[in-house]
Amino acid sequence: LAMVLPTAMQLSPRLPAPLHDELMLADHYAQWVVYSIFCCPAELVRPEVLMLFQTVASCFLVIPLHSELTFDIHVQAELLAAKYPPKGFNVAVPKSLKLKKEFKDLATSAYIRTSEVRRERRSYLCGEMLNLAALFRDTPGLIAPKFPMVLAALAMAKAEVVYYFSHLTHDSSKLKAKVKQFKLEDYFDGNMAFLIAASVELTSLAKTHKDIIQQYYVEYLQGAHKLAVTEMLAKAKGVAPGNIQPLLDSIPDALANPSPAGLEALRADWSRAAMLLASSDGGGACKRSEFTGLIRRMRTVYTHSTYADSVEELLIQHCELTPMWFFQRPMVTIFEKQCLSSNDSRSRCAVAFIRVLAAVADAVHPGCPEEQWRRGEAAARLATQMVETLKKRIDAILMSLCERIIQLSSQVEPVEAAYRLERMQQTSQLEPLPGYESQAINHQAVKPLEGLQVSAANLFWAIGKTPEVIVFNRFFNLKALARDRLEKFLTKAFNRASKTKAGTLASPSYLLHAYRLTTSSLQMAAGYLEADVSGMVRNVLFTCAISSAEAFQEPGQAAVTLKLKAEAAETPCMALEYAKWYKTLCVQATPNGEFQGMVYMGSMRGFAKADAEKMCDLTEFQCLYTLLGGQGFSLIQNEICRVMTNALDHIKQFLVDNSSLLVKFKQRYTDPGLWDTVPAELKGLNNFVIYTIVLGNCLALRRILARAVRSGSDASVPFAGNIFEIARHAMSQTSFHDAEALNTVAQDLGLMNMERSLDIDMALKHVVTNAGASTQEVQTVWAGLPYAYAAAFFSEAWQNTTYDARNDVFNNNMHTSSIAMAELFKCLKENAGGPRVMFGTFFKVSSFLLLRMKATEKYALSFPLRGMFVYLEKVVQESGAVGRAILEEFVPYPLIHSSLMEIAALKAR
Repeated sequence: LAMVLPTAMQLSPRLPAPLHDELMLADHYAQWVVYSIFCCPAELVRPEVLMLFQTVASCFLVIPLHSELTFDIHVQAELLAAKYPPKGFNVAVPKSLKLKKEFKDLATSAYIRTSEVRRERRSYLCGEMLNLAALFRDTPGLIAPKFPMVLAALAMAKAEVVYYFSHLTHDSSKLKAKVKQFKLEDYFDGNMAFLIAASVELTSLAKTHKDIIQQYYVEYLQGAHKLAVTEMLAKAKGVAPGNIQPLLDSIPDALANPSPAGLEALRADWSRAAMLLASSDGGGACKRSEFTGLIRRMRTVYTHSTYADSVEELLIQHCELTPMWFFQRPMVTIFEKQCLSSNDSRSRCAVAFIRVLAAVADAVHPGCPEEQWRRGEAAARLATQMVETLKKRIDAILMSLCERIIQLSSQVEPVEAAYRLERMQQTSQLEPLPGYESQAINHQAVKPLEGLQVSAANLFWAIGKTPEVIVFNRFFNLKALARDRLEKFLTKAFNRASKTKAGTLASPSYLLHAYRLTTSSLQMAAGYLEADVSGMVRNVLFTCAISSAEAFQEPGQAAVTLKLKAEAAETPCMALEYAKWYKTLCVQATPNGEFQGMVYMGSMRGFAKADAEKMCDLTEFQCLYTLLGGQGFSLIQNEICRVMTNALDHIKQFLVDNSSLLVKFKQRYTDPGLWDTVPAELKGLNNFVIYTIVLGNCLALRRILARAVRSGSDASVPFAGNIFEIARHAMSQTSFHDAEALNTVAQDLGLMNMERSLDIDMALKHVVTNAGASTQEVQTVWAGLPYAYAAAFFSEAWQNTTYDARNDVFNNNMHTSSIAMAELFKCLKENAGGPRVMFGTFFKVSSFLLLRMKATEKYALSFPLRGMFVYLEKVVQESGAVGRAILEEFVPYPLIHSSLMEIAALKAR
């Protein structure tokens, strides 16, 4: 190295001289040596010059000329040796100088050693620069005294980056056949991204703390340098030639007030003074003892003055990696292959490539605006492409990380332990116990997850430390971009988890579990990005719980079918997806419906069938409330109310269409010849029963939703239940029922006791009011409702009904119609003589009809009369004390009890 660098003195342990400035220009010195030899080949006859050239050229294949153009040292050296000495050469060439053989051996050595030498230098520089960056991040104050080291390291790193791309794109076809040891693969470096990232980070730190550096060296100039230079100038006063003394006298004043203009003038004055001292006009003053120390000191002052006012200029000139722009293809290859396709720490280097492009346009001379615009636009387009690739990589990492966490977490759940135990018992092959993945000996099971975590940590760490990047006329905020990708990924993960592999809707408990795991996988990324994960989660859940979707209804023949007409949106509304499923449940859990057999069980507080608990259990609704909150639940409730409105409209239409027959049935139901003929004449009686079941399903589902809301409101709105109870006890029963606003708010919070007698479902009450419940309509339309429900025992739906005594349910949800009937009677109490009158009418007529049917053979064989008597008990349970008192006036309780016993004993209907 001492042969290459033109140092002012020899190195020795006793007199260590800093060589940072020389190291910063080492690449320029090396190129100067090569070009000097080809420009002055006569110097090759000197052994020391030939040795110097061989020392430099043995570490290079090419050196840069301009942009991507390179100078092939060894090809040109062979051409030079082939015609050496040229004609007219007037220098005696020693016979021992075999230049052709020397250059051939030099080329062979260079093609063998260059890749290894360059890789070692890159590795050393990368390690040292990473150490410097870590030191300056922790202690920024040290960057100023170590700034010469920073400049030297960055300049050498820039040279290594340029040489790497130059060698990698170099066409060595002419020498490849001669040098068998040459392999282009040797010049590939899988860790090149680390050097680029370290250089960009160190440059950024230097620019960030530019003021600290400049202030440090300003104080250095004003203090130690001024004092030392003043003393040296006093000793040299009178010794210097007359034309130099005025330049020397201006130095102390410039050091005392180091302004940018003054420092520039100081450097110009000293340059002129140094040339005069070394010239013949100075009389060889530079060799005198009075000036040797001054010259050595002023070299340091000159350098420090550039640090005091030109930090950014020095960084742009010696440290910016803008030459990478001329090697776009290999640069993009490193960006995609090393930074974005590997699960290791190289992910942190991806952002550095985008930041390199920010200085491409600035590297063009201001005198070439057309070239600056062209190159800036191209750099901006390339930066945009890299950002898009970065976004895809973020999505891929988050997706893989989330899937891996979900997969591993599922393997340690208790249900998996049960499955493995069962498989171990059924087969001879022993499977590992649950949780074996966490054992140290099974590190391979979690190794992919560790790789993903490392990649994610490094990538998001780099993004989090990156300020806003301006590439020509485009602005890139990578932290905001990453936060946006996190939120979008969270939304997509939520929507993806809501569907099973078969395309069906996932259970709320699974969705909540998957969402919690997904959120936990984002915590690490959010920590590096300073993202508000809780706010992000709330925002995503709120977005998924609201929609501008519009619902409409189309009634079918045997059952109601419902369709959702949603506006096209990028993100589907999860609340509407679940609302659609629960609407379908209410409509199709009826006779001949798609969900026939899925019945409401009051004891379980949910709908039951194979796998029905995955959607309809109280715990599932609590999980759904945790995810969607009150806003999402209100959307589900609104859709259920639409079903209720549709069902009630059909019920009312049935009453209107059959009003005359119902009046006739009211007057003649006790007539032995008309008691069963009038019900047969009613139009749409079976659909009337089905719509009543639909209404009952909606009311039953609302009860389950109310319990789920209650559990959630207890946590989010504490003491609300106590306040409501105080309000209830402070009012009379009549006043309490008249306080619709209070009751509506209470039910919205799930605080209303839905199973207490005379407590009315306020949503149904509003639906009934909107459907028309004036006094005139009650007298002309709704007055026939008890008779219609009594006549409904003759419907086809009742013929296919079976009572399950074990679970106390009807197989087609006929028992939910009792909920609808009781709630309708309560809603119409004000204009129909109170619920006691309507319940009394129903029990009176229905008991008469059932007893007649029991005595008639054709009805006794085709209808489940025992189940019908049990159905009356269901109505009593919904009506409370009012219904119990009235029912026993017409049907003795032993008859209902005996019906239950016969069904249980004889398996009869």
